[in-house]
Amino acid sequence: MTARPLHAVYLDRLILCCIGEWREDGVTLSEILRGGRLLPRYRQLLGRMVEACVEDGYYVRTGERYRPARPDSISHASCAKLLDNLASCCEGLHAIPATVERAGAQLFDMLRGQVAPVEIIFPEGESRGVEVLYQDFSFGRYFNEIAAGILTGMLRQESVRPKTFRILEVGGGGRAAQPAQWLLRSARWIRSFTILRTYRRFSRGARRRNSPLILSCIMAFWICRKTPETQGFEGGTYDLIIAANVVHATDHVGHTLTRIRSLLKPGGRLLLREITQPMRLFDFVFGPLVSPLLDLEERDGQVFLTKELWRKQYRAAGFARIDWLPDCVIARLACASGEPTSCAWCAL
Repeated sequence: MTARPLHAVYLDRLILCCIGEWREDGVTLSEILRGGRLLPRYRQLLGRMVEACVEDGYYVRTGERYRPARPDSISHASCAKLLDNLASCCEGLHAIPATVERAGAQLFDMLRGQVAPVEIIFPEGESRGVEVLYQDFSFGRYFNEIAAGILTGMLRQESVRPKTFRILEVGGGGRAAQPAQWLLRSARWIRSFTILRTYRRFSRGARRRNSPLILSCIMAFWICRKTPETQGFEGGTYDLIIAANVVHATDHVGHTLTRIRSLLKPGGRLLLREITQPMRLFDFVFGPLVSPLLDLEERDGQVFLTKELWRKQYRAAGFARIDWLPDCVIARLACASGEPTSCAWCAL
């Protein structure tokens, strides 16, 4: 296992930058925050990371105080080897370990507010480290094929009565990849699609495919940190909403799902891809990009919701049917629909 010890090394470096050296009786989260002058908004992130190291056996907690489990429980000298091991698991996609290394090296400065997390994770607007997870990494390709199959099936049903199929992609507003465009290019039964609203390097206008089929798609992009109404989106107008690893990063999952539900037509569907168990490297690499969470109790204190917690949130938001694909891994695709008896597909 590489992720857990690498997470522990970078967190321990952060803490030592804050307190100088470990005290015999340990330190509290407040002492770490004050010692390093970390921004208060990162207290939740710091707490999750420290508790993860307790769970993994690197730290012990007594009351509110934390200390290393053993003097040699974390080997800082092993960092380079751990990064090499990580690279060997990334199918030759060096952007992934490079992103992890940048985030780890700059973790202290990010949490102090000396550098913007988005500039570290996406240097000079480069989002390659995220894109490879969706496009090139086998895990991402696997879920893309499942999602494309779902979309193709939906479009095949709609093609019997020609119309424009309206798709909305949910994003965080940062420099992240836009999976919906790759999904549209992969799915069959699409003659053309038009991007109504997007950002940065993606231009406006139609993107055409060579297809004899008759269905057209219109796609828009909603930055979910803002309400749909303030961005000009009308409720009840979309056939499909796609959200890939973004809903968990909002400050309140329930509120976000309720807004998504309100944008769907009767019978419309949500195609969601999310991680469903704690992921050490994801939290410390992308954690600084996440706003303080307002629904920690509903999440059981974690950023990533379990399958059971997602199901509870879907029901509360008004989705009547939920299908998980597949049903046995740490990430899933889920689909949900937006009529009174609507269903939601959820995919991780």
